[in-house]
Amino acid sequence: PTLLQSPSAKITLFLSILVLLYTLVLEYGYSSYALALYRGGQPGSGELFSRFYMGGKVILLSLVIFAATYLWSLLFLIPGVIAWYRYRMSRYVLLDHPEMGVLTAWNHSKQMMQGHKSQLFLVDLSFLLWIVAAYAATSMAYYLLLSVGLPDTPAYLLSEVVFTAFYVYLTPYMELTVVGFYHMICPPELLPTGQPQ
Repeated sequence: PTLLQSPSAKITLFLSILVLLYTLVLEYGYSSYALALYRGGQPGSGELFSRFYMGGKVILLSLVIFAATYLWSLLFLIPGVIAWYRYRMSRYVLLDHPEMGVLTAWNHSKQMMQGHKSQLFLVDLSFLLWIVAAYAATSMAYYLLLSVGLPDTPAYLLSEVVFTAFYVYLTPYMELTVVGFYHMICPPELLPTGQPQ
C-alpha cells in the first residue's frame, strides 16, 4: 500500500493544500495593504483579508506564473529566473484591476518588465544581504547563548526570536520597496486615478 492510501494521510494532504491556498490569498492581501500604505492610505488589518473575493483569480494567476517559470526552468536555471522576474508585477496589476483577466495582468507584467528585470534583480540582491545578516545574527545568538551555559532548546528558541525580529522588520521593507518599483515602471493608465507615479 502507498503512503497516501491511509485516511489520515489524505486528510493531511487536503489540509496542507487548503493552508497553502489560504496563505497564498493572504499574501495578496498583504500586498494590497502595502499598496494602500505606499499611496498614503491608512489601511487596517482587515485589508489583509480583503482579497478573498478574488481567490480564484489569485490561485489561477499563481498557477500560470508557476507553470511558465517551471517550463522556462526546464531549459536552464537562468531562463527560469528571468521568467520569474518577467511576471513579478502581475500581482500588483491584478490588485489594482481585480476586474482584469489573469492572462491580461500577466501580459501587462511582461510588458512592464521589459528592460527592468536586471534593476529588480539588483533590488532583490540588496535584500539578500539583509537576509544573510539575519541568519548570521541568528547563528551568533544561538552559539553565544550556548557558550553561557543555556541548554540547547531554549538557546535555539531565543535565537529564533532574533531571526523573527529581523523578519518582522525586513518583510514590510521588502514589500514596500517592490511596490515602489511597481509604481516607478507602471504605465500611468494602469495606475488607479490620482495615484503617485
